[in-house]
Amino acid sequence: MLKKSCRWRPRRWTMLAIWPLVVFCSTGSVRLWAEEADLGWHGEVLPEGLVKAPEQGEYLWRVDGSRMVYVPAGPFTMGSDEGGKDEKPVHQVELSAYYIDKYEVSWRQWKLSGLPFAETLGNRLRIPEAPDWGIQDDHPVVSVSWHDAKSYAAWAGKRLPSEAQWEKAARGTDGRRFPWGNDAPTFERAIWDEHPQAKISTATVDCCAAGASPYGVFNMAGNVYEWCEDVYDKSIYSRSPTRDPVAAGEGRYRVLRGGAFLLEAEDLRSAYRYRLLPVDRTPYIGFRTVVPAVAAAAVAAPAVAAPAVAAAAVAAAPPQGWHGETMPAGMRRGDVEGEYLWEKDASAMVYVAAGPFTMGSEDGDADEMPVRRIHLSGFYIDKYEVTWRQWRLSGLPELKDLDGRPIPPYKPVWGRDDDLPVTYIQWPDAVAYGQWVGKRLPTEAQWEKAARGDDGRTYPWGEAAPTFDLAVWKEHPIGREGPAPVDCCPQGASPYGALNMVGNAFEWCADFYAKDYYSRAPQQNPFNDADARGRRVLRGGSFVLDAEDLRVTLRNRQYPSEGQDYVGFRLVVSAVE
Repeated sequence: MLKKSCRWRPRRWTMLAIWPLVVFCSTGSVRLWAEEADLGWHGEVLPEGLVKAPEQGEYLWRVDGSRMVYVPAGPFTMGSDEGGKDEKPVHQVELSAYYIDKYEVSWRQWKLSGLPFAETLGNRLRIPEAPDWGIQDDHPVVSVSWHDAKSYAAWAGKRLPSEAQWEKAARGTDGRRFPWGNDAPTFERAIWDEHPQAKISTATVDCCAAGASPYGVFNMAGNVYEWCEDVYDKSIYSRSPTRDPVAAGEGRYRVLRGGAFLLEAEDLRSAYRYRLLPVDRTPYIGFRTVVPAVAAAAVAAPAVAAPAVAAAAVAAAPPQGWHGETMPAGMRRGDVEGEYLWEKDASAMVYVAAGPFTMGSEDGDADEMPVRRIHLSGFYIDKYEVTWRQWRLSGLPELKDLDGRPIPPYKPVWGRDDDLPVTYIQWPDAVAYGQWVGKRLPTEAQWEKAARGDDGRTYPWGEAAPTFDLAVWKEHPIGREGPAPVDCCPQGASPYGALNMVGNAFEWCADFYAKDYYSRAPQQNPFNDADARGRRVLRGGSFVLDAEDLRVTLRNRQYPSEGQDYVGFRLVVSAVE
């Protein structure tokens, strides 16, 4: 019976980048390659045993053939105020980067491992008992104890995820309730007790693609519970460290996460915690594994003597960003992890990795259709809308109103405070600022991907309806008077960390507007540079619009010579290819 009350040390690598050699050192051994180290989809150095899969963003672990996805370093919100006491307090946790299995470990993989062994007095392993529905290769292995799961991880050269790693992989960085967002579970997203499949058996590990987490991990809610590394502690959140926490050591219970096919929908929440004895084996418990990423600091210190010519090459190597990529000239890492600083105007920027995303909506206006998958090259986008402070720094001419007259100090009526978005911006004004600073307006596709990520969400923060903490629109106390400071509403940030992508001020895009453009746009880096009645695209809603106009797919247009007090902009920089 379920109890509702319950809820390797990675190898240390150092690397010396000697062009054209790369030297890795680990526990006294030295490995040499004639070329630079293999890099992952995110520009990171791959740990030994991991290779890029043919599919964008996916990796293969050679030992057991498991597919893995990358979870970048950085903070996330852990816990929930709406759950049990053991989910509180809600707190920020900083994790190092890691890779996690895209799917739960399957019966096929378990059989590949050669485990288990016959159970003896000195061995806690035993053959997992076949469930009532039998052993099916593409279903998750079940009836495995915590010790069984640990043994498999050791065989594969991986480990069980910490509770914090599991929760970040499930919910991302925006505090969502479920892996897919905040909407209630559906049969396309998860397997729980109301699902027709749950009345028969577990489902295949690759089921429920619509319920994937922000990082592309399947079945983080439902199907089977998953063992975590941690000892269960009801009050650990009130005193756990904020960086890479794990409750190690001996304890009566171990943590289980993710719900299972025989649980209620409420138990599918990403913050939900459960516990069982580490020797327990039931047909609703499985697991998945993780691999630590190569630490960024590990690529700094040389481990062997290097020729003088190689040292010179190291000194000349271009600086790398937070994601291991080569940064464009004029950019450096910011003081906050994951942020970048564009030096000319001191604007904070965030990185949007190359890859596909879903553009458009079937629930919106006709010009938001058809929905399609678009592939974009990598780029950086301003974290905030351009401010009056930055505009004055540029030395550009004073802004003009629709009649060509200078905008006096009392217009806009809320003033021109330094931290407010610059408005009354005509499209040529925004282009001129971009030319001065060395950036450019985003394409419509770049804007939408930066706003919604790659999971097709309705709002930058997910699926929950707008609240005053998430966006500024006309019902907002500030919105009734004008725009808010550009750093307002951090809880409404996009998956990449860009603020106020909806509400506050409309934002110019580079494209000409065409109502039917989606039906004929290319799938790779679309940009409408054909004059369509001379109007340019506006995105993001504003403080003068209704809440329903805050969806990320909303398209608007305006003649480039029209400046309005609710129109501003932000800029982008292309990543180094």
